[in-house]
Amino acid sequence: MPKIFISYRRDDIPLVADQIYRWLIQRVPEDDVFMDVDSIQYGTDFLASIERHIILADVVLVPIGPRWNGQPDERKLMIQNDFVRFELEMALRHQKRLLPIFVGPEAQFPPSDELPPSLATLSHLNALRFPATLSQEEENQLMRFILPQRRKYTRRAVLGSTVGLGGLVAITLYLLTHPFSSHSNTPHPNNTPQSSFQTIIYKGHTNIVDSVTWSPDGKYIASAGNDKSVHIWEALTAKTLQLYTGHTQYVNSATWSPDGKYIASAGVDKTVQIWEALTAKPVQTYTKHIDIILSTAWSPVGQHIASAGYDKSVQICEAFTGKIVQIYGGHTDAVSDVTWSPGSQYIASASMDNTVQIWEALTAKTLQTYKQHIDAVSNAVWSPDGKYIASASWDSTVQIWEALTAKPMQIYKGHTSRVYSAAWSPNSKYVASAGMDHTVQVWLVSLN
Repeated sequence: MPKIFISYRRDDIPLVADQIYRWLIQRVPEDDVFMDVDSIQYGTDFLASIERHIILADVVLVPIGPRWNGQPDERKLMIQNDFVRFELEMALRHQKRLLPIFVGPEAQFPPSDELPPSLATLSHLNALRFPATLSQEEENQLMRFILPQRRKYTRRAVLGSTVGLGGLVAITLYLLTHPFSSHSNTPHPNNTPQSSFQTIIYKGHTNIVDSVTWSPDGKYIASAGNDKSVHIWEALTAKTLQLYTGHTQYVNSATWSPDGKYIASAGVDKTVQIWEALTAKPVQTYTKHIDIILSTAWSPVGQHIASAGYDKSVQICEAFTGKIVQIYGGHTDAVSDVTWSPGSQYIASASMDNTVQIWEALTAKTLQTYKQHIDAVSNAVWSPDGKYIASASWDSTVQIWEALTAKPMQIYKGHTSRVYSAAWSPNSKYVASAGMDHTVQVWLVSLN
């Protein structure tokens, strides 16, 4: 069973590297895939750890985008202590099997005069060429290289904003009193016994599940993922009610309209599709994005949909006509998440540019930019009263701050790796967060 090291530059194509990582951990044990310092325990010499993982690796994957060597005048690989250079030098020194992966039409090896002598042989390596928008075809191509015998491995995955494990969706239901109702002050009142919980497992998907959302009335669940489909199923029985197959590529997001009648789904095929939840009848398809869509959100009154993704924009359209109402272009990198304030007046957008931006929905005027994260922000959610934002980041923190002033209020550091998702309890007293460290953590909000 191969051990794999992924060498990439975080300010080049981090989302593509993350997608490759997700592909791999479906096919091989997750402990056999190493990707950047997030996989190294605190207190460990990370340079020594990186070299050790490279020595153990059978394959070193090198995703290369347009900024792999930095900006045109940076020539980062010529810098002696550049981490990507260090990883590649180690891989060549130990004669590892290297696979460069060019992502997008502009990706290529730097000219020979921009490479140190120690990396001169890189340009001799045969490379895979992937489009900027990855699909099942690229996944299959990569796996043919890594797993030429097509052996079957146990599937395991830890995904942003989902509980999907290789096509399974698992939910745990508290059958007595909801632990985070507006009348509850503690996560588990009265030490309720374990028998009060029931785990429901939905097995309808055939690939990674990227999105799971409850219907407004709590009766149904919509789940979507890399099998290009959205499933509507009963929460208490896991019975499939509808299967929507209108997308041609992976589906990253599926959200319910406030009245529970419609679904907005979007993903790699660059479309936002509106359809009836309980009949799967198509209603409208929005095609204005020019790259992968990562997030969709209905306005609280259900008249508009905000969508965001790789093209760095957030677009607001009329839900049932597809007419563009507003386009927000304040971010400098992919927009990973978009959410409306409870009153529909404002929008929070989280981005790979390490910021969360608060702006007016009607005018696209920027009100605040939160810059306290030191890595990509996966998700940003409004507190139920609309006063605060909880933002989850690849920097392993969840940060709570005032939405309209960007004043930091609390930083939660309980995670040991990337945090992909956060959610408020209905009473605003707790936040649940989940990420790459395999944990879901529920913690008390402290704003003092």
